[in-house]
Amino acid sequence: MVFVVVFFTLLLPLLRSQLPQLPFPSDKIISIEGTLIADATPLRGGRFLYRIKINSATSNMNMTASSKGAIKVISRGDSLYKGSLVKVVNPRFDVDYNYLNMLFFNPLPMVNSREVILLKESKQSYYRNKVAKPIFAAIEKIDAGDGLVSALLTGNRIDLDPMLSRNIRKSGCAHILALSGMHLGIITMFVLFLFRKIVGGKKAIIAAFVFNFFFALFAGMSVPLLRSFIFFSIINFAKITGRVVDIDKLFVLSYAITVLLAPDEAGDLSFHYSFLAMAGIIFYCPYLYRVFLGIAPPVLASQLAFTIAAQLPTLVLSSIVFGELYSSGIVASIIISFLVTIFMLTAFPGVIIILFTDIPVVPISFLIKMLSSLIHRCAAFFASFPVFKPNSIAIFILIIINFSVILLVMFPYLKNEKYKILNFCKRFK
Repeated sequence: MVFVVVFFTLLLPLLRSQLPQLPFPSDKIISIEGTLIADATPLRGGRFLYRIKINSATSNMNMTASSKGAIKVISRGDSLYKGSLVKVVNPRFDVDYNYLNMLFFNPLPMVNSREVILLKESKQSYYRNKVAKPIFAAIEKIDAGDGLVSALLTGNRIDLDPMLSRNIRKSGCAHILALSGMHLGIITMFVLFLFRKIVGGKKAIIAAFVFNFFFALFAGMSVPLLRSFIFFSIINFAKITGRVVDIDKLFVLSYAITVLLAPDEAGDLSFHYSFLAMAGIIFYCPYLYRVFLGIAPPVLASQLAFTIAAQLPTLVLSSIVFGELYSSGIVASIIISFLVTIFMLTAFPGVIIILFTDIPVVPISFLIKMLSSLIHRCAAFFASFPVFKPNSIAIFILIIINFSVILLVMFPYLKNEKYKILNFCKRFK
């Protein structure tokens, strides 16, 4: 399994888009045309992050030439979908970036631009926009005015309350707003509960697959969503066919498929966070659950094990990349994740009711406002806890803790292998 992971990691240079190969010096370029390789990501101040695969560039002498490669652009513009053809106006490259460097593992250069203009929507983008209108109209009818319903059901955080976003991040729960396996799992849980009694188990699983696909596709099919969709789909297929799934092998398989389907995003932080959290849940969770089961009820023990297992490996990455450790992270994650689960299980059926029926949704709107207010209060409370700036010693301790948990998890396996080796050696005595 390790060989497969290493193989697909080494395969990345052949799969990812090349770094820009531009026909003119970067300071002479007045515009770049290209195709979005991911949905635009909203940033603070009304700006967006665009990932663009370059098609052509125009110089200040009005000379246009074909080009290739990929860049990240921070600019004002619109919330555009993957596949759209866009124009980057007055791009300003990082002065230290050598765009002739062909090392594929280098991060894509960050480019500042005055404006990104939509030239042509792709068919996928066109249909997503068409579908988006009634969905966003339905969301507006039950939204509490903070943009939380849209953020959790569609991944669109443009209208999300900036204070709520800040407090959730400061409480150590930024992962709650990044659509991933947690959100796909909530949708799956709701669909299975709803359809199992109506159409039976196997058809309910097929319905969950369909809902998951359209939910992930509509939300942009980011790396965390793609990985989760692959993971859930294989598990559900195994249930339908009566097969037993090896979770360890499934982890490696989902990694390989994700790299093949989204090579341009395989170097992003979201990719690393997603698979680190997933690895923690798969390998740490069973051991931690047995530990907490002796001191807490089963429901609380599972929540503690799941949260700590997901956060332990990602804390190291957060400490190195962002230089921050949130003292309230684990407790805040347990409480706010629970509230978000109830929130989504209320909002999701509410949107479906509005889209397909004329049933009044006043009770759902009231409940959503109440839950939204509770999430606001909890996020503000946990955001008031101190934030630590970890030094190298703290990061080293986190790494030691992770290795200790790994060894404890592997101990039964190593013990079993030890007896196998001893029995094998006895045959030659």
